[in-house]
Amino acid sequence: MPKAQDKFLQALIEALGDKSFVDRHPGIKIKPDYRLNAFTDSRLNEAFAYILEELGSTYDFSNRSLPVDACIVNHPKFKTRIVEFDEAQHFTLHRRKTIEVIKDILPLHFQKSYLELFLQPETIQAMESTTQGRQGFNRPACGFSFPGGRACQRAYYNTLKDCAHMSLHNPRLSPILRFNIFEFELAAKQAFLDIPQDTLIALITAKLKKLN
Repeated sequence: MPKAQDKFLQALIEALGDKSFVDRHPGIKIKPDYRLNAFTDSRLNEAFAYILEELGSTYDFSNRSLPVDACIVNHPKFKTRIVEFDEAQHFTLHRRKTIEVIKDILPLHFQKSYLELFLQPETIQAMESTTQGRQGFNRPACGFSFPGGRACQRAYYNTLKDCAHMSLHNPRLSPILRFNIFEFELAAKQAFLDIPQDTLIALITAKLKKLN
């Protein structure tokens, strides 16, 4: 597990007060082919069809359910929901496009702040410095079998996770919680890995208090 993600998840557990509330392998069903997810709003099917066309999908998807960073489970306030921690490589123009397509159909807590981050030169610079010249971030990938396809796949998969609670396969799932590396670095005025764990726990706790 990447160091930053592990640091975040450990702090999340502390913020929630009990490690039993966080499951890193929750078994949520999110199929890469959007048509297999049985969304309860037909507009999502139309939106995903448009997204795949815009991203140039080759439609050769795996049948495996998508992994998630973690899931809050059976919490008295947050119930059961996916938790994702987004690092710089998630802030691509592809991802911006998918958020813009989905936001009017399915408003989610992070969309406004993420779209604002896309306007910051520091965000783009961090994304480019993370991904440029690194083969793993720019390789072909299932559903997007062309050079650079991994970035398109990541944007599409993230959007599927955003909509997972709208699937008949996940009837007890509440809307996703997304955190990102930039919000913590901005608040702490430090690189993420240098943020003291107590500070990170406090920042996560403060954000959780603001969420429904």
